[in-house]
Amino acid sequence: MDSNKSIVLTLSLIDAAYSYVKVYYTRTSAAHDENRVTTAYSIVKPYPINDIEGNEKFGTCDIIINGDEEKDQITLDDLNQRYYIVNASEA
Repeated sequence: MDSNKSIVLTLSLIDAAYSYVKVYYTRTSAAHDENRVTTAYSIVKPYPINDIEGNEKFGTCDIIINGDEEKDQITLDDLNQRYYIVNASEA
């Protein structure tokens, strides 16, 4: 369902040791007079962290989500982990 809506996020001061940001989100919907249903998703394509000119320690990341992104449905338990274990960072 295309609502012609999108969100635009800019993350700044991201540790430059990382090369991308992975986005997870939830969506809650319901039919009229029905119970709400919440689903969780992971956007497949990571968003790159861009260098800030003249700054070796931090970068920025522009994220635009409009609903057309390729995504995988995940469980709410997967999304609600207390922390995320990082596999690796750039040296």
